[in-house]
Amino acid sequence: MSMIRLRMKFALMAATTALMLGLAGHASAQSDFPSRPIRLVIPTAAGGGFDILGRQVAQRLTEDQKVNMVVENRPGAGTITGTEHVARSAPDGYTLMLGGVSNIALNPALFRKLPYDAKKDFVPVGFLATYPTVFLVAASLPVNNLREFVSLVRDNPGKYNFATAGVGTAQHIWGEIVLKQLGLNMETVHYKGAAPAHQDMIAGRVHFTMENISAARGFIQAGRLKALGVSSTQRSPQLPDTPTLIETGLLDFEAGSWMAVFAPSATPPQVVERLREAIGTLVRSPEYIARIQGIGGMPMNIAAAEQQPFMDRELARWDKLIRSTGIQLD
Repeated sequence: MSMIRLRMKFALMAATTALMLGLAGHASAQSDFPSRPIRLVIPTAAGGGFDILGRQVAQRLTEDQKVNMVVENRPGAGTITGTEHVARSAPDGYTLMLGGVSNIALNPALFRKLPYDAKKDFVPVGFLATYPTVFLVAASLPVNNLREFVSLVRDNPGKYNFATAGVGTAQHIWGEIVLKQLGLNMETVHYKGAAPAHQDMIAGRVHFTMENISAARGFIQAGRLKALGVSSTQRSPQLPDTPTLIETGLLDFEAGSWMAVFAPSATPPQVVERLREAIGTLVRSPEYIARIQGIGGMPMNIAAAEQQPFMDRELARWDKLIRSTGIQLD
């Protein structure tokens, strides 16, 4: 054998050995997952419905499933900032996102140009819960039902306004849809998160918002805010005296504020499966179910094969509805 062929043979053997070692190391890293803390990025400020559920899930996964998870709030641009960050993160399972109807299903229909593709950039690894949204008004308003609110706003043009947790958030879009169906014009005031919007509503500086029932329930029960309707098809056991929006006869609006954990789409299948296993065990546990139901939500136990189809249906549904209302943010 010539010296050149011998060298080529040794080079091929070395390359093959390196590849095999690399693949073995990669497989070992996946089998050891998770070997360090996982970041759960929440694309909203602290204090809202996203944040409340995200922190509960991170705590339960850390304590019960031995998956060390830390929460990182990355608010901005109506959930876009945090969502883009996760879409561009390393697809290794160590950076996840708490996503929901706002950044996954609403934004693609609202913005002509998004720095992420909800369908291509993310893979769902576990749906957590869905909550009805509450039509909230300031306690200082002299109204006790939705019909009285509509009359008050129409009789006082320019006096009352609408608060959101940020441009493009579910509170913003659902509020705009509801106001359009009611034929009301209200000035929109955007906040950097739900918490400051709540405080200004309690103070009477803003007058109406749409909010997740888990974030609104305490204010309602304390008499600090009024609930005039819920977005579910049936009344919430947590607010049995509050009619559904459809029940009022003034609106044809039903929506659930669902939330799920997402990973970058190129995350290895074995890692996705490990995450799905941990989250699935959590959402099926009696303690988790009781906790979610106790704050007005419904646990979501969607099988792995049905997670992507559910996401696709939500994308199509909200694209059709938003386009029919003519709402566009860019």
